[in-house]
Amino acid sequence: MQGWAKRWVQIDNGVLSYYAHPHGPCRGTIYIALSAVSSNANFCSINLDSGTATYHLKALTNEDFDGWMKIIRKYVNISKELQLNDPEYPKMTSPRQSTDFERRQSMYIKRQSLLLDRRNSLHRDPQSFFRLNNKLDEDLGKIYGIFNSMDNGFKDIKEILDYFKNSVENITSPGRQSPNVEGKFRLKKFPLSLQRGSTTLEQSSSSQTSIPMSLDQIYEKLITTFSTLKTDKEQAFEFLRGEIERWKQLDNAYRKLVVEHAELRKILSDRQLTDVPEQMQQEVLLSEKSSTEDIGEIRNNRAGSFSTVNTGSAEVFFDAEDIELKDTTDSDNEIIEDETEDEAVTDGSITEETTEEKSIDDDNIDDKSNINRSTIIRRRKCLPSPVCGEDVSLLSILRKNVGKDLSTIAMPISLNEPLNALQRMAEELEYSDLLDKAATFDDSITRLIYVSAFAVSGYAFTQYRALRKPFNPLHGETFELVRPDKGFKFISEKVSHYPPIMACHAESSNWQFWQDTKAKTKFWGKSMEIIPSGTIHVTIPKYNDHFTFSKTTTWMRNMISGTKYLEHTGVMKIQNQTTGEACDVTFNQSGLWSSGPKSEIVGALYNAKGGKCGKIVGRWTEIIFHEIGQNQLEVIWKANPPIPEHEQYYGFSQFAVELNELTPDLVDVLPNTDTRFRSDQRLFEEGHLEKAEAEKLRVEQKQRDFRKYLEKEGKSWEPQWFKFENGEWVYKGGYWETRENKSFETKVDLW
Repeated sequence: MQGWAKRWVQIDNGVLSYYAHPHGPCRGTIYIALSAVSSNANFCSINLDSGTATYHLKALTNEDFDGWMKIIRKYVNISKELQLNDPEYPKMTSPRQSTDFERRQSMYIKRQSLLLDRRNSLHRDPQSFFRLNNKLDEDLGKIYGIFNSMDNGFKDIKEILDYFKNSVENITSPGRQSPNVEGKFRLKKFPLSLQRGSTTLEQSSSSQTSIPMSLDQIYEKLITTFSTLKTDKEQAFEFLRGEIERWKQLDNAYRKLVVEHAELRKILSDRQLTDVPEQMQQEVLLSEKSSTEDIGEIRNNRAGSFSTVNTGSAEVFFDAEDIELKDTTDSDNEIIEDETEDEAVTDGSITEETTEEKSIDDDNIDDKSNINRSTIIRRRKCLPSPVCGEDVSLLSILRKNVGKDLSTIAMPISLNEPLNALQRMAEELEYSDLLDKAATFDDSITRLIYVSAFAVSGYAFTQYRALRKPFNPLHGETFELVRPDKGFKFISEKVSHYPPIMACHAESSNWQFWQDTKAKTKFWGKSMEIIPSGTIHVTIPKYNDHFTFSKTTTWMRNMISGTKYLEHTGVMKIQNQTTGEACDVTFNQSGLWSSGPKSEIVGALYNAKGGKCGKIVGRWTEIIFHEIGQNQLEVIWKANPPIPEHEQYYGFSQFAVELNELTPDLVDVLPNTDTRFRSDQRLFEEGHLEKAEAEKLRVEQKQRDFRKYLEKEGKSWEPQWFKFENGEWVYKGGYWETRENKSFETKVDLW
């Protein structure tokens, strides 16, 4: 056991879901009616086993335990009432009748589970869906009643057949007297009481009557009962057909709602911009249009400089382990400025105090990049289109390519997300403010702590991105990212096609960052192992610090069945080559029976002499603390929340949403090798799946033809912005100067 952790748990229409915090993403669901439930009142524990996952819950008080068990029993009882309770029931009908009814009942139960699953995913939808859901509840209640009525009808038939059998035996047996019909057979009538979500039978003693019956009457009763049951079954399945059609309508309405919601968010963003000061309103506001159809149109509207405006934030909650964590965020409408707050945990709670820190210059980028804050750029809040394309079985593709290098296999575009591997390298800088903070401390161990937190934070975005892979860059493809709001500029390039190697370099006034990376993959049946290679470098010129570290092994779990997720394991050593200090960060691996990643990290800090001098703890998915004393923790880093409806947008954060955005100011300053101009990726981002697939094949074939041409001419492709030096690919300079002079080569045609 790993100990207990506080979680937000809710039950909605028989589906138990749990969350790390109330406003966070759902971590898992389980159907109570389809699960084995056990409990222990002495320990206030509840266990649910669905066959594929097991949840262990523990209430804080006996009252809470009783309340949870009352609700759980309700849905367990519903499951029991949906089944035929009489063990002798199958013997009373023909094998064909019994099998047919059980098959249809099993089909109904599975269909009901699917309906509940889809409705649970929509439980936060707008008011326009409430009426449709209420209609669904009413119809489901009717279906419960019909199936229960059918159950009672079969019980009545059993009693009639038993009596009929005994009557025949008494008539045909010599020496036996005719049975006392009135005393031996009574037909019971049960009033049916239907309640929402459950069916109950109430036997009314006052309405119970005795009906003496002859053989002719028994025969007539059998005919009538079977006719009634046939009608009930037809009515029940008519309801089911109606529900299927209704859910199709709901699904179409929901998809339209996603698009409308994105438009409303855009309108809201426009309204928020009207609140800026009058002198800022006079600045040029550039359009967000970035589709492939509009690129030619917006070239003439380019501006020479820009800044990024982001509005809104999300409320942050924390998990509780050995201490209780409290968040002091006031509301969702405030703009949270974490850079101006120190957070500490004392005596079992988090306190946040605003302190004066060394200010970080807003204009962190030098004049080479020709960037200032004279123009406001509205950044998009969501992607142009939600997830497109049906799920493709990665397992089937891997089975067909056993023994091959997976990096050389052409994958269907449906497996992709609308980002490139070069852009994913830039995504590792989402929390670059940790490096800016590190540069403000004179103490070298404190700088090591923040650089270590930065190294771990580069994995945070992967918790929502297990289902899809990035686009593979073409040889010579580049990607730049300039973020005045974060104070850095970044350039990356694919420097080798086989083996595929990407290199990048980023700089600000406080630090420099560079790496080259390649990865090997191994398929182990249930899991796929991704082994990265390459060294990541971070320097802080002010203190002459040079930090190095390498990435850990990543596993894709549940390749065959279950929920797929990424898990990072092993030890990542962050070393200050200047001082000799180091931090060994261990990524803990989940247990054999765990249903998800453990995500816990522990980092041991060592001084220059090798002595242990501190520790950082936390989760790479959420938060990192520095242990500053007994029961005393300092918050070093908190993960940004994903965008609303992030499941519909590839699990992207706001930072990721902006990476492939082609704002008008970039059109005339980017080289034509930049990823933003890549046509197949742009089409895929806009939801044009078939066009993107065809374009992907065209672009890849064009690259093959170009490589054949170079081989024929005895030439080789030379990277434009990186050089191989001392066993690593490093930035050779010149990109930003060329950008400023607008003198990029135009003869390179990748697309």
